[in-house]
Amino acid sequence: MLLKMLKPKIFIWQGGSIGGAEKVMSEITRFLMTKYGVEVTVGVFRGEPKSLESVIYMEAPRLFPKKLVAYNTIAASLWLTRQLAKFDLVITHSGGFWKRGRARFVYREPGDLDALMQALPWRSKLIYWLPYLVALFSLKSSDLPIAASQKAGVFFQRHGIKDFVMSSNFIETDILPPTQSKEHVSGEIFNLAFVGRADRIKNVGLLIQLMDQLDNSYQLHLFGISGDNTRNIHYHGWVPETDIIDYLQQPTHVLLLPSLFEASPMVLLLALALGVPVLANAAAVPNELKDLVVTVNAGSDNWLSAIQTVASDYDKYKNASLEASFFVRQHYNTNQVLTLEMDQIFKQFNYVE
Repeated sequence: MLLKMLKPKIFIWQGGSIGGAEKVMSEITRFLMTKYGVEVTVGVFRGEPKSLESVIYMEAPRLFPKKLVAYNTIAASLWLTRQLAKFDLVITHSGGFWKRGRARFVYREPGDLDALMQALPWRSKLIYWLPYLVALFSLKSSDLPIAASQKAGVFFQRHGIKDFVMSSNFIETDILPPTQSKEHVSGEIFNLAFVGRADRIKNVGLLIQLMDQLDNSYQLHLFGISGDNTRNIHYHGWVPETDIIDYLQQPTHVLLLPSLFEASPMVLLLALALGVPVLANAAAVPNELKDLVVTVNAGSDNWLSAIQTVASDYDKYKNASLEASFFVRQHYNTNQVLTLEMDQIFKQFNYVE
């Protein structure tokens, strides 16, 4: 347990309120407060919702357009310079100039940023080059890096980082509804779901293109994207995670993850935990989870064939997804992952007996 006289004052950078990385940091905050009883201050952009009770919030302005998240985060790290110096421990999920004064700095990265740069369109490469360099600086200046996937671990080693904590992303499996076995009869509606932003890296345009080639028995539901519904595409816009859980649990037959790159997507863990088969681009899946999903090579023809194959033999893929659900609930639950992760952090900095 934490030494009473050595409980650290912790700062956690969350940033926004929507997104997988932001949810991870929110859950780390909640976990630290409930399990260890430490004081946590959370950094957010000005105007963001503050959902955690008994948490001290510290705001930073967005100095760039909202979509330039990495630039705004870097600016926030500079804006908060004086305040950061009073903490014992700073934990972030993104690059910036976070190392200040006596504070120990923990950088938590779930993916291979080299792979991200390779996957970006050339114009985006120019935009993200500076944040990429700052992220490398943050990684190398951190007192303890955390690799939240095998790909991240390889990325760390590629850049000369040898001492780091090997971890993973996680979900609150304890509060999820029980896994349900879905049925699909040939000719009935086959529901496909996508959860994410309208971002080129998410590759949602591929799915929209595919729906023109499928008949009306295939319905695509896009969560996180707004638009005008068509004959077989339904735009749901942003919805609370509870609504996404309800939809994945009930009518969704398959989650589609066509992203050109993902670090360690939370929606993937969520779908697997709920027993939903997943079709995904291999670059969007952590190596440790690839055996649990159906990976699809780039190209619309491959995706079209994969969707039709799963629909025609759904019982086979549904049964495999039930086994995946058991595995994810057993190994990726919040309490298990964060207990191991935080215990290593506190031991590293001598905060435990």
